[in-house]
Amino acid sequence: MKFKLILVLIFISCCTHSKSQNLVTNGSFETFTLCPFSLGAINQATGWVVSLGTPDFYHTCAVTSPLTGIPQNVCGYQQPFSGDGYAGMLCYSSFANGYNPNQREYATGSLSQTLSIGTKYFVYIRVVRMNSSSHAVNNIGAKFLTSSITALPISNSAHVFSSSVITDTLNWTTIQGSFVADSNYTHISIGNHFNDTLTTVNSVAPVTFGWNAYYFIDEICVSTDSLGCFEQTGITNFTANNLVTINPNPVVDFLYLETKWNLDAEIIIYNSLGEICLKQEISNSDAIDVSFMPEGIYIFEIINSSGRSLKKGKLLKVDRTRN
Repeated sequence: MKFKLILVLIFISCCTHSKSQNLVTNGSFETFTLCPFSLGAINQATGWVVSLGTPDFYHTCAVTSPLTGIPQNVCGYQQPFSGDGYAGMLCYSSFANGYNPNQREYATGSLSQTLSIGTKYFVYIRVVRMNSSSHAVNNIGAKFLTSSITALPISNSAHVFSSSVITDTLNWTTIQGSFVADSNYTHISIGNHFNDTLTTVNSVAPVTFGWNAYYFIDEICVSTDSLGCFEQTGITNFTANNLVTINPNPVVDFLYLETKWNLDAEIIIYNSLGEICLKQEISNSDAIDVSFMPEGIYIFEIINSSGRSLKKGKLLKVDRTRN
């Protein structure tokens, strides 16, 4: 028993005091020089500039804006993976009703320190497809640069990118990989750096908001630590997202919550208008009745007793009687 207690104390100590450094300045788009009230304002996110097209910046500070607020904005309803901001960009074609070849948007962020040649770096990027995008693509990722380039061409190369087509509009997908730096890189460019010929494109929905594949981007991490970048103050967002499980999704009547520690929290479920549909205190292995909710897409968030967000995401409610 004493040995087990010592292990627990060591684990808590590590979780409380260690933190992996994120070399991306403002990788979660939290801070800004100006709150974005118009589209194409990625340069108002601290440390970020436009490198091609007009990538967008969304933040909760612009909650009254129909264009760039969070969670509701011109592209639909999307909660951040974490924090209060995220970016958005076209990774294929445009907002026109027809196909435009090799249309891209790139956002370039600064690194807090120059990468060292010969050192291995680990990269993590959270992405989710805009719900109204007609297409989905692969190749979304990161290209490292030795300077900030304001007119970055398609290069058909990237240091880390997704080989799989990302279709999910409900949950954030993690793109991850590693590379050994061959130059003293100072900046990171996010987007699809491959042309249409080298990109796998899937048509997934009717063209209602342009012929495009548009993605939200959040929590970009570059680190020498293979575990990535995450704050470790007790149970953190990163840890909670792995240790709190909600299923099934899609759901018909009951959600089941499972955790690996004693949980004192509440779950809040919002509809597409941001209205609270359910607010319930929860503990380990609780069953949550959502049978009364109409079919549709909802947002859930789990908040602990101190007000910290442990997990958030999209939830699809379906009807048992649907064929």
